[in-house]
Amino acid sequence: MRAFVLIARLWFFALLWSSVSPAQTATEAPASVPTPRWANQLYNKVRASVVLIRTRQAEGTGFLFHSPRHIATAFHVVSEGQPIKVILASGRELGARVVAWDEEWDIALLELAEALDAPVLGPVSSDHGQVGDPVAAIGNPWGGEERKQPGSRAPVWALSQGVISAPPSDLIQTDAPVNPGNSGGPLLTQHGEVVGVLVVRVAGSDGISFAVAIARMSELVKQLGRQSEYQGPGNRIDGQLGWVALAEHELSGVIAGPRWTLHDWAGIALLGGRLWGGTEVSSPLSLMDRSRWLLEAEVYYLLVSSESLSIPIGLGLGSTWDDIKKRDASVVNGQLAEAQSKSKVFDTRLAVSVGVQSDAILIDTAIYAFGKAGTGARLGLNLVF
Repeated sequence: MRAFVLIARLWFFALLWSSVSPAQTATEAPASVPTPRWANQLYNKVRASVVLIRTRQAEGTGFLFHSPRHIATAFHVVSEGQPIKVILASGRELGARVVAWDEEWDIALLELAEALDAPVLGPVSSDHGQVGDPVAAIGNPWGGEERKQPGSRAPVWALSQGVISAPPSDLIQTDAPVNPGNSGGPLLTQHGEVVGVLVVRVAGSDGISFAVAIARMSELVKQLGRQSEYQGPGNRIDGQLGWVALAEHELSGVIAGPRWTLHDWAGIALLGGRLWGGTEVSSPLSLMDRSRWLLEAEVYYLLVSSESLSIPIGLGLGSTWDDIKKRDASVVNGQLAEAQSKSKVFDTRLAVSVGVQSDAILIDTAIYAFGKAGTGARLGLNLVF
């Protein structure tokens, strides 16, 4: 009887062991672990929603977000302003304009001239995008000429993989390889949800890149219609209208003209105006009234350039036409005699100027030299619009 009970127990344990075999446990995996070909499936799923963005000064990546007509990207990709070209995966080019932007977080939203026939990528859900979750960056690292097929104009995107490296916040850290050209592209989960907008790779580091959390882009969408179209700093023509408060020979008056700025670092100014006043007394009996027409052309460099403060330093030529009226009095035979004369004096001198501009106010001074009239100076208060 004991032998029968022992055999029954051994049979029960053998049956239990066979129901959980090592081969079966080795093949089971949590549902969150991606399949071996998840990256390839993700690439094919989102490639039509990714675009190449090109301006005169920069090249980067963007992706459909919010609607089939809106492209999310990094602000620094489009900060140089118009024209902006958006190149689709098919090779087709479309124009775009910046309709919302946040310079602090380096994100921007573009609007296309027409809607695209491609999926709009959505933001990550609350149960994804945690530390250790697999992510992928897709875009245009280092340009895409070498990835194009022979005879094709269509860009070919590159995909790199990694994980979320730190607890998500406004900036998402990842070890996915990111390079120049990836800026503005999406950082995606294995399900195709957008975790963030790639904005920066830490120079000299190994495996440290950052994306602005997609929640920031969702907040930017709410600004649509509240900001005027972004024009950027490039190739801008402003008007300048100024009052010369103090000039040589006690002259004062107005000057006006255009200022042409190239990409917010240098430019050309052409100013003309009229200065009045100035009575010079050479003797009790000799007076000279002077007024002036002024024309200046200068090339300037912005020593400091920001939204709140600019410091232009200029070098150019100042040409003047002085209208001079002289009255000389003398005593002849006990009687006072007065003689009047008029003349014009033309002169061209080297002009060196420096200014401080805050918002639309420019305070500048110029020093003149190397002309027949010698050294002179002026100080002006200007409106730039």
